[in-house]
Amino acid sequence: MTSHAAPSPHQKGAAAPPGDPGIWMFLSADIFMFGLFFLIFIFERAQAVTLFEQSRLLLDPWTGLLNTFFLLTSSWFMVGAVEAAREGRAGRLQRYLVLSFAAGSGFGVLKMTEYVEKIRGGISMLTNDFFMYYFVFTGVHFLHYLVGMAVLALVFFKVRGRPAGPGNLIWVESTACYWHMVDLLWLMLFPLLYLLRA
Repeated sequence: MTSHAAPSPHQKGAAAPPGDPGIWMFLSADIFMFGLFFLIFIFERAQAVTLFEQSRLLLDPWTGLLNTFFLLTSSWFMVGAVEAAREGRAGRLQRYLVLSFAAGSGFGVLKMTEYVEKIRGGISMLTNDFFMYYFVFTGVHFLHYLVGMAVLALVFFKVRGRPAGPGNLIWVESTACYWHMVDLLWLMLFPLLYLLRA
């Protein structure tokens, strides 16, 4: 007679995506929305290639590249935070969350500086269609970024001074999933707005 042992909680979770299942529904809907944004932008760009190219040249690709560096570095620290949470290493988890927040702060400072420079230079979302899309797309992305930074801070205060355990792990994994989506959206926005040539 063959007996079948019940799977352990770890085995049950092995095939499941990390984080709360609800976060994946949100991420899917968000990525779909941005996908529509990008299709609209590409269509409009094809109608006014010269205008979009001349406007693109007013953006500094090195600023966009540096912002990419800040977000990817922050995300890399977030991966370390997830690994620390899974290993139950509370101190390491807290340090990685702080590092992720610090690296992510660089993106916010640089993006705000870029906005201010553009507005002081007389460029706004009313300048032309390219900059309307630029401010709307990067503005919506920036709102996602701010939410991510707030959640990072919330998770840090939630786990601070407490042992790492399953209760914290789902928070850390869900935050990491969201934070990686913010990266992914920027990795699509950066070449579309800063690099795509006529």
